[in-house]
Amino acid sequence: MSCLWCKKVDSDDSDDSDDRVLIMNAQKQKQFPLWILRYIHSIQHSPRFKSHYKSSHVAMIFSGKRLIAIGQNNKIGHSRNHNTPTVHAEIDAINAIGTKHLRDTILVVIRITSVGLQNSKPCHSCECFLQKCIKIHGMHKIIHS
Repeated sequence: MSCLWCKKVDSDDSDDSDDRVLIMNAQKQKQFPLWILRYIHSIQHSPRFKSHYKSSHVAMIFSGKRLIAIGQNNKIGHSRNHNTPTVHAEIDAINAIGTKHLRDTILVVIRITSVGLQNSKPCHSCECFLQKCIKIHGMHKIIHS
């Protein structure tokens, strides 16, 4: 299955482009700058982020237009119990660099499914933590697909 925006991403060689590409799904429309879309495109086609679950959440932290951290949902331990604790993508990415490096960064969280990019929304705990990252640690912006 080919990516709906592969042609746009692969055809534009300008790194300074501020063009926005519209990503649509059944629930809403979301616009991403082309430079972020390039990373989304790479992640969506990477075997590392394929999940045997229904979907995979991936979080990317950018400083300027440079990717500085990436994280994804991970289960802690192996259990048949559906209540097995998980590390959410947002927390995994922030843990990779530490909160002291969040000043002026942008966090982008996406959900990849078998049909492509879908809506992503933080759980209550992550939402509270991310608000703290903005207020206390100086994170600039958070974007969810």
